[in-house]
Amino acid sequence: PMNVPGGLSFSNLAGYYQLLADPVLLTDGTTDDLANSSIPGRLVNMETLQENTAPLPYTSRVDGQTWGTDNTWTHFDVWDAPNSTGINGNPINWNIVRTSHDIDSGNKDITVLGLKSEVGTLDIFNPSGPHNETNSGQYIRVSHYLKLDGIIDLTGESQLVQDIGSIVDAGSSGYLERDQQGTANSYNYNYWSFPVSAGASNSGGSIKAILKDGTDSNNAQDISFAYDHTYADNYNYATGPKRISSYWLFKFFGTANIYAEWHWIGENGQLNAGDGFTMKGTSGAVSLSTPQNYIFRGLPNNGPVSGVSIGANQNRLIGNPYPSALDAKQFILDNLDKNVVPNATNTKNIFNGALYFWDHFGDENTHILREYIGGYATINLSGAVQSASSVDERINNDGSVGTKKPGLFVPVGQGFFINTVLDPAIANGITISGGTINYNNGQRAFVTEIDPKDSQFLKPIYPTKEKNKITTKDTRYKIRLNFLSPLGYQRQVLVTADANTTNGFDLGYDALLIDDIPEDMYWLIQDNEFVIQAVPNFNIDQVLPLGIKIKKEGEFSIEIGELENYPDSQSVFLKDKLSDSIHDLRTGAYLATSNPGIFKDRFEIIFRDKENIEDADKPSLITNLDFGYNHNTRELKINNPDLIDISEVLLFDLGGRLIQDFKNIPNQKQHTITIKPMHSSIYIVKLVTENGNKDKKFVME
Repeated sequence: PMNVPGGLSFSNLAGYYQLLADPVLLTDGTTDDLANSSIPGRLVNMETLQENTAPLPYTSRVDGQTWGTDNTWTHFDVWDAPNSTGINGNPINWNIVRTSHDIDSGNKDITVLGLKSEVGTLDIFNPSGPHNETNSGQYIRVSHYLKLDGIIDLTGESQLVQDIGSIVDAGSSGYLERDQQGTANSYNYNYWSFPVSAGASNSGGSIKAILKDGTDSNNAQDISFAYDHTYADNYNYATGPKRISSYWLFKFFGTANIYAEWHWIGENGQLNAGDGFTMKGTSGAVSLSTPQNYIFRGLPNNGPVSGVSIGANQNRLIGNPYPSALDAKQFILDNLDKNVVPNATNTKNIFNGALYFWDHFGDENTHILREYIGGYATINLSGAVQSASSVDERINNDGSVGTKKPGLFVPVGQGFFINTVLDPAIANGITISGGTINYNNGQRAFVTEIDPKDSQFLKPIYPTKEKNKITTKDTRYKIRLNFLSPLGYQRQVLVTADANTTNGFDLGYDALLIDDIPEDMYWLIQDNEFVIQAVPNFNIDQVLPLGIKIKKEGEFSIEIGELENYPDSQSVFLKDKLSDSIHDLRTGAYLATSNPGIFKDRFEIIFRDKENIEDADKPSLITNLDFGYNHNTRELKINNPDLIDISEVLLFDLGGRLIQDFKNIPNQKQHTITIKPMHSSIYIVKLVTENGNKDKKFVME
């Protein structure tokens, strides 16, 4: 029941003749016209009833079969299975299918135009793996229309994807089930969101109505809820229903950084599609690596989801509202102003472009807030960083530290924070007005959690998942720095080189620090603290200020946590203004001591050492010294008639990155240097002498 694209509706239908072999539809050789303005038609030269075998739609015929087996379908003697390969060698993706039996997906990702599940279960899973929550999964994609009166069981990592414009019929009476695992430890939080609704699609619902115990993923059970904050801490976990303490069920929506804005919802409180909520586990003080499988049951949410909004200067706990992965980058771009952020799609800024994921990784087994060990892992358009640690020597010195970075895709059921806070001092005219959060099917994708670089639920990594076949690549230069404080706190920060950005504040690319821990490190942009930033380049004249916060006098360290796509020939230097020293972080960690305090003018990341700084400050050399480049031989020919002492020849790209470095240049009137092959582009050669430098651009073809 969907209108034809292009503005046509069923009222525009001029004629509709059902050429079906059914005597009821024929009267004396005339077939009725079912359009509004009917003109009956007479059949000519068709004198016998023929069998109807056109797959309009496909219909199932038997239980216990696999989707791709012809025998599953009514006219298996003349039909190939829906979504089979067509005569051009490509899969047929426009089939309409009506199922009324129990059918397995088999080892096949399924795409259809329309699916009408009448009764029975369509079980989506990879038959090469176990039939439980560890299954690596398949997907089912519905490009236009889903009527769900039966059951769709998304086993393990399986997902339902729907295209832009695809609908879930509001009259559906069935349900979808999807597995997701959180920690079983009843002292630790996971942040959740619903991929399904208890009523019509996108209508939301309560935790009790939607969330089931999936200990046996093939037999969902009800969960026992009670308000006592220790309700799930001490009982026989192996028998009877799993317990969840409703004391810890909260949502957050309100003024940023105000703890009182946590609102208790309990198991019966109504949540909108797209809302996030907190929940602790089911099984007391078990290891954090012990998973608890849950099952979400309800009608699948489907874009656009418009039930969640945010105001200015607010935080809100939201989440992925779909039974498929959510593209974090596209979600961010769809909620930022296209006039402010390149490739964005919105007409205003809904939030500040960063997603914050709570990672409760400490094995402290306490309900006392000040003893929680965890922090916020963060992702934005620049990339992701792992969460900071909250290891305090006075409380819990077990060495725990967050190790998980958010993937490029937000998993099914994952909740996260967004906020609209922006200091006017750095806004440069940018405003974050808030509004309805833009969720749409263009943000959806089938990406599993098997490779955490792609998608990772912020929970202990489940050890039996297979290696993922999906790969993604971000070619931008990235530097992650790790900080270890005197008290043992740890922080990771990220800087990315992106030509779309500046050294000032860039909405969507710079992520504010939202943690408040006693000792920390952060990037400084106009005196504001950031955990992620992007700058246009890592040129040799680039300077990136770092701030640190120290509570206890003692030794701290700053080191490289990870380099991505970064040239082997280029160093990363930490400048300590207090000691007037420059340390190459590629050679190891920088160790130093500090008195307590907040220090915003001591440290900088730079990209040249002391010698190069001094060389760069030399005046331009006025001399006959010159050079040229031979394209055929790839040689740089230096002409030095005055026999100037050349200490070094440096080759840079236009971004200021050092590509090659030549030393021990002989003092002679002509000298030739062979340059290794590089991409066709413009490059810069710098001749360094005691009296000054000589720069010149040349084109390499």
